[in-house]
Amino acid sequence: MAQGHESAGHASGGSKANAQRWRPPSLRAALLGLGFVAALSWLTPYNDSVLHNTFLAGTSFPVAPFGIVLLIAVPLNFILARLKPNVLKPFSAAEMMTMWAVMLIASGIPSSGLLRMIVPQVAGYQYGATKENEWEDRLGPHLRSYMVILDEDAATEFYTGMPDGPPLPGIPPSLSVSRWQHIPWWAWRDPLLGYGVLTLGAFLGSICLASILRRQWVERERYPYPLVQVPLEIAQASEANRGMPPLFRSFLFLATAGVIIALHTHAGLCRLYPHMGNFRFAIDLQGILTEAPWRYLEGSLKYWRVYPLAIGLTHGVNTEVLLSVWSIKAFLGLQQMWFGSRGEYGGEVAFGWDPAYQCYPQLAAYLALSGWIFWMARHHLRDVFRCAVGKCPVDDSQEPMRYRRAAWGFMLAVLVLIGWFLYSGVRLPVALVVTLVYFAIATGCTWLVCQGGQMLVAARTVPSDTLIGLFGKTFRFRWAGSTLFSFRTVTDKELAVLPMFESPFSKDLREILMPNAANLTRAADAGVRRRQLLGLGAGAILLSIIVAAPRKVALGYEFGAATLPDLWGFRTAATLPFDWPARFMVRDFPTNATNIMYFLQGAAFVLGCLILRSKFLWFRFHPGGLLIAGSFAGDVFWFSMFLAWAIKSVILYLGGARLLRAAKPFYYGLVVGDTVSWVVWMIVGLVIQDETRTYALMPL
Repeated sequence: MAQGHESAGHASGGSKANAQRWRPPSLRAALLGLGFVAALSWLTPYNDSVLHNTFLAGTSFPVAPFGIVLLIAVPLNFILARLKPNVLKPFSAAEMMTMWAVMLIASGIPSSGLLRMIVPQVAGYQYGATKENEWEDRLGPHLRSYMVILDEDAATEFYTGMPDGPPLPGIPPSLSVSRWQHIPWWAWRDPLLGYGVLTLGAFLGSICLASILRRQWVERERYPYPLVQVPLEIAQASEANRGMPPLFRSFLFLATAGVIIALHTHAGLCRLYPHMGNFRFAIDLQGILTEAPWRYLEGSLKYWRVYPLAIGLTHGVNTEVLLSVWSIKAFLGLQQMWFGSRGEYGGEVAFGWDPAYQCYPQLAAYLALSGWIFWMARHHLRDVFRCAVGKCPVDDSQEPMRYRRAAWGFMLAVLVLIGWFLYSGVRLPVALVVTLVYFAIATGCTWLVCQGGQMLVAARTVPSDTLIGLFGKTFRFRWAGSTLFSFRTVTDKELAVLPMFESPFSKDLREILMPNAANLTRAADAGVRRRQLLGLGAGAILLSIIVAAPRKVALGYEFGAATLPDLWGFRTAATLPFDWPARFMVRDFPTNATNIMYFLQGAAFVLGCLILRSKFLWFRFHPGGLLIAGSFAGDVFWFSMFLAWAIKSVILYLGGARLLRAAKPFYYGLVVGDTVSWVVWMIVGLVIQDETRTYALMPL
């Protein structure tokens, strides 16, 4: 589906002529990039979980990697370019994008991309089990040592804190690592193996899919990859202009960035010193919209958040995407008021707290979108299949992975996940559905980032809702008032086991790996060989896990995870995969025709939008609106998307594409102003060491 774009970037081809300008990542860029990965992996758990600072990642455009590249591109390169020759060469665009790419692909590992949910989940079963919730009786027979910690003392100490012991000799006692030898690491050995297998399957499949789809999306459908354009343009301009891009001489850019920095400074000072006021980047209507029907609106529709970074990144995003996000969010608000005025909730979801009329259309939308993506890529996928089973009919020498390896790698990933499920007692059809739906949702999320330019993607539902939510715990086929046949959709064992995968890998998708892997392959347009860059990214993922996993575990024992301010990570993640299935086992959840209707409506909406957009240029509605608006991303960013749509619509109406290009300093000023403010207030948070006074610039 090739769509027009206000500022679409050029397609990077895979021809041999272009290959001559590509080089392997330089040694210093590789070493510095991996060094930054290690540092961020060590800092992120403490910054996010203990200080509750703005997340170092948190989205598909993590601020920390961009902030580091920005500091290298402008002040550092400016200084290096003016030193004596041969002292130290300025960093090239290829080197800066190499560092950005390896930091990007590993950015989510220490947080919501992997460890934020897994670590509390592993210890949460034994710590949270009580006689009242009956976890031990209902879930205990089905859980294994590679899923949760079975030693009660080791799990409890993670949440309550472990008494200090004598430090290791030769290490200053002030360093937390000096007492790591007292942590019961042995209790985490089996879960490390079990979740290591799941991580291998999920990550390998995501990387292979991103590699397979790159040529289709870049060269055939010409997706703009908006989140890559900002760092790429700044890096290239820094190299060409000796560390001082023309953008940084623009009055409009400097004024915009200055205003944003000044406003964040005031908001941060208000957070530090409450007597200065309560300025926030938001409009709070919660005290006004208290009467029916307005009181039935959810909080996000009564608290309008403004994120300058999110607005700035929309310079390369179609106005159709922006229009769809906020308008569908408004439509969902009308539904909330309608259901609320009738005294109804709007339908129940199996594993969730959001109403069915929001969740099941979105789940169907992801599946329909993924089906459309693979249908549009059918000719390309046919070439990939031929490469996998015989002689390759296309030149794949410049792809991130050889198509043969990517295809078989994806098959291996699917088999790894299915094998884990089968070993854990899940039936083959259920394992197959959950695995394929997981990758379908991941593909849809990646499409939203690469084609729609969304910096945050998340799904309300999990893959097993495809079975449970639609067909119930037991599916019964009735005819003329009698049941002709029935079968158990999910067993009690499956109810206990599936959340072990779905909770950390599907429920909180804000830092999902596949979009980052796709953006990494596009970052190679700066002149880096994709295959070597992807290999370096794989090394960054492994390094991040090695550094961040013990750090995340140790913080629980050091501070007591139950006392830390990251409530979603250490409270929700500790109960989510156990509380819902334990309650679900002892109640009926029949086949629900209404949920099936919601599901079909979502699929019809997305497919209808995609077909109409491919046939008629005048059709402006984008299917991504349903996927974004009905999720956490829509909750926090819908009003910023409305402002971005209004600003861009006015610009295009007054001056068209020419005026939009002239407005680029304004958009980039928003991005850089937010980034500089984040750097300042992240450092302030590390200095004051008080989570009640830290200033978060992005959603937590």
